[in-house]
Amino acid sequence: MIQDKVRTSTYAHFILTNPILFRDAVVLDVGCGTGILSLFAARSGAKRVIAVDASDIAEKAERIVQVNGFSDIITVVRGKVEEIVLPDDIQQVDIIISEWMGYALLYESMLDSVLHARDRFLRPGGVMVPSQCKMMLGLCDATEIYKDRIGFWDDVYGFDLSTMATDLYDEAIVDVVGPKTVLSNAYTIKDLFLGEITARQLDFSSSFTLVSTAERRTRINSFILYFDTFFTVSGHPVPPNTEVKVVKEGDVILAEVWPAGGKRAPQRRRSTGIDKDTIVSFSTGPQSVPTHWKQTLFLLREPITVTEGSVVHGTFHCRKSEDNSRELDIEIHFSVKQDPEGPASDVTVQMFKVR
Repeated sequence: MIQDKVRTSTYAHFILTNPILFRDAVVLDVGCGTGILSLFAARSGAKRVIAVDASDIAEKAERIVQVNGFSDIITVVRGKVEEIVLPDDIQQVDIIISEWMGYALLYESMLDSVLHARDRFLRPGGVMVPSQCKMMLGLCDATEIYKDRIGFWDDVYGFDLSTMATDLYDEAIVDVVGPKTVLSNAYTIKDLFLGEITARQLDFSSSFTLVSTAERRTRINSFILYFDTFFTVSGHPVPPNTEVKVVKEGDVILAEVWPAGGKRAPQRRRSTGIDKDTIVSFSTGPQSVPTHWKQTLFLLREPITVTEGSVVHGTFHCRKSEDNSRELDIEIHFSVKQDPEGPASDVTVQMFKVR
């Protein structure tokens, strides 16, 4: 996480520029890892931070807390958040922070644990950080990925090894594509407001409509999935049609916003109380600087041909795999209308694993 400047700097920016939200708050950091988010919260004025992680890294996090002089504020607890008891008889927290997102947003199922922590520990009116994520679907000309992963096998030293590529149509591919490869609108197939969504709702089906923006006749060989993440001071959902921050190379948010050493950063003066409209966000889409999550591509066995205005209607099904709850089973049903007023093609169905 730390080496991914888009995500780390966005978390840092939200936490460190909103000291009135964090000042004197009790904060729970779920899946704390190195403890970097806990350190941000402590620096922003939190009264108490409980950093929880079930893995061995909790021991290193505890040492990191000591080295940086925050042992009086941050308590590291090793264990599953579903099983722990908060220290010092703390029953509720004001804020839950977590970097729980996986490939295609929901891979690894860590969100289930965060929602458990919310239901068990977050006080009424408390704030989830981040507060909302949106899963975005589009059409993609992933020709370079297609050539590299599939076309490569057509002629290997003069031999046809295309059988090796057969299973690649069943597996989602996590990779980075350029901004010009997306050739449709971005459609929100799932809007997750962390203040209310339940674990059961993480298995879902969503209809979608994608309108081609291709300027000429183009073969589409992939659907693309990425997600946008939002942080709100109020903890409320973002207003409809809120635009996500697209981070570009050289963006000021990529600069480190904390001083070297263990000193606390000075708190910014604020003329009013908490600004209910403060929204910080980042995107994992192709328009932004690439992140650890990259983008998730679903290569089509039979590419579709579109022109400007062609419409792809369909349904996107997502559920945890029965074989491994960390993995996702994706099923996409779709048909194409070359003319919005014309007939639709037969429905195509393709299934994928995200793993």
